[in-house]
Amino acid sequence: MELVDEAIEEGDASGYIFAVLEYGKSDPILQGFACYGPVPLTQGVYDLYWIIVDPSAQKEGHGSYLLKYVEHEVIRKGGRMLLIETPSHESYGATIRF
Repeated sequence: MELVDEAIEEGDASGYIFAVLEYGKSDPILQGFACYGPVPLTQGVYDLYWIIVDPSAQKEGHGSYLLKYVEHEVIRKGGRMLLIETPSHESYGATIRF
């Protein structure tokens, strides 16, 4: 929540950009979100901090959709590289395969 609060308070100056995926028009349900932003002191390099999908909505392509959206936005903003890091622990196996 710290990054969300910072993004709300500081806007673009926070360096954090959020993409939210919702389902439904009248009463939307949050399916997932991504957080990314430019890497300080670089040109055109972005970090992908998180892609989070509600466990009940996983395996439906929402994570892939969010990743494609972030990639498109990075390119649109003049980005040339998107860095994605994750721990190598066994518990992150699904994340690494993704």
